[in-house]
Amino acid sequence: MGLGSTAKKLQQVVDVADDLYAKINDLKSDLAAMRDTIEETNSRVKSVEEELADQRELLKEIAVAEGIEVEQVDTEQTDSQLPNSEGTDSDPADNAQ
Repeated sequence: MGLGSTAKKLQQVVDVADDLYAKINDLKSDLAAMRDTIEETNSRVKSVEEELADQRELLKEIAVAEGIEVEQVDTEQTDSQLPNSEGTDSDPADNAQ
């Protein structure tokens, strides 16, 4: 193997290494963007969960003021979400025809 052939192979290795380095840097920036998106999403979910908890408390207070037993409504809601006897879920949109 001559010196020219070795230099050519070495240049190919360098070219491949440069390509891999560029791809790794792209992946790093993609990963950083994904982490930012995840953090934003987690923040939004936390905010929505807190708002939902506040709304639940408000609804319970309204129910108590109206004389509705909240635990009974919770139980009825849970029972209505169970699959029907045929083993398929009941979809309210199907009943609206």
